Amino acid sequence: MRRIINPSRWPWTVVFLVMALCAVTFAWISVGLLHNAMANAEFLLTYRLAALMDGGLLQAAELALRGLMALVAYLGFKGCEVELIARWRGRDK
Repeated sequence: MRRIINPSRWPWTVVFLVMALCAVTFAWISVGLLHNAMANAEFLLTYRLAALMDGGLLQAAELALRGLMALVAYLGFKGCEVELIARWRGRDK
């Protein structure tokens, strides 16, 4: 499993494509995430117990999960970026 996850063994084109996929995933997940989170917080603070009964807490957990997925995509992007920069500069230097 470790051999598959190690991007230093991948060709540069695969690393670049994975980086692009991570960037698109991050952007797709992030669109509207802050707006939805603020609206959910306002809903919970305004209606309190009624909001919890209507699924406000479940939506907050969903938003937290989306945020975690966005973070994973961002970290994947940065990992691929570091790998490509290291290859471009030459690891020996």
